[in-house]
Parts: sequence; C-alpha cells; structure tokens
Amino acid sequence: MSKITKLEQFEKVKKNGIGYIVITDKPTKTQTLHRSKCPHVDVRNFTKKVIDNREENGSYYWYRDKRVAIQERDPVECLVCK
Repeated sequence: MSKITKLEQFEKVKKNGIGYIVITDKPTKTQTLHRSKCPHVDVRNFTKKVIDNREENGSYYWYRDKRVAIQERDPVECLVCK
C-alpha cells in the first residue's frame, strides 16, 4: 500500500493501470475500491480532495493486490469497475 499524495504519483498510477485505488471520504465515512483504470477516478477529484483541500476530507491509497486492500480498508467496491 502507498498513500498517493502528489499529482505525479496519481498520474503514474493511472497511466500504468495496475492495481487498485481506495478513496476515503471523511464526511461520509466511506471508502471505495476502484481499479486504477476506473473512469470515476479522475485527476480533477484527486486534485480537489488531496492537493487543494490537503486531505481534510479524505485520501487516496494505491494497492497492488485487491485482497490486501479489502483486508486493510474494508471498502465498498465501485459498481462501475467492479
């Protein structure tokens, strides 16, 4: 697992298309698991949540293995990229 805190990291994960991204949302207390290629994981939302708001409302995490992401975070799976 690695926390995605920089735009360059996010872009690399999206470009490589390997693994999974868990997006946490503090206000709703939810965590959602996406494939790294999911169209719902976009640069605009990442920039707003992580860069502009300094992770005040949530964070992005990258996992190579889906099982590990589920064990560590217990997220709901994205209905689009499931």
